[in-house]
Amino acid sequence: MMSLWNVLLLLGLIQCVLAVCPDGWIRRGNSCYFISTELHASGDSVIYCLTNNATLAQVDDVQEMKFLREIVKRFPTDATAKQYYWIDGTRSQSNGISQWVRNIDRTPITYFAWGSGKPSNLTGNSCLALFNQVDFLFADTSCYNNGLYICELSDPVQSCVKTTPPPMAGTTGSWITLG
Repeated sequence: MMSLWNVLLLLGLIQCVLAVCPDGWIRRGNSCYFISTELHASGDSVIYCLTNNATLAQVDDVQEMKFLREIVKRFPTDATAKQYYWIDGTRSQSNGISQWVRNIDRTPITYFAWGSGKPSNLTGNSCLALFNQVDFLFADTSCYNNGLYICELSDPVQSCVKTTPPPMAGTTGSWITLG
């Protein structure tokens, strides 16, 4: 017969393996995505994502780009209006050299899917967005513009396993190593 601790541990592991995304989020691979319906400047969008233990979506490859474009194209849009979905990236200037970096850790971005005529190389504060007027490919625009945004919660399984408490004193059992 299993002890109560073993049953709880087993239930916790099952929940971690299944790693359901929060309500309103969409799962793809090891990430969950939230597509906003409210307009905010890029900086406010970053803060919203961070309060949900996420970042603005970090588009790292063509498969992720295709997935996100398919998702945002399902939402109604006015083709004559400018509609942005903020993603993770801002232009950084250092010693006269411009490069695109992640908003939080400032690491260089290596994957780009620029729309026609983009980047426009705006002066001032530029952020990355998926833009409806270039078929929801990358565009650079002022970080102060209001846009929708996409948050990404990476690897919910890993964060779940890290928060599993150790066995309590006086019980049998030990930590198990996963992966």
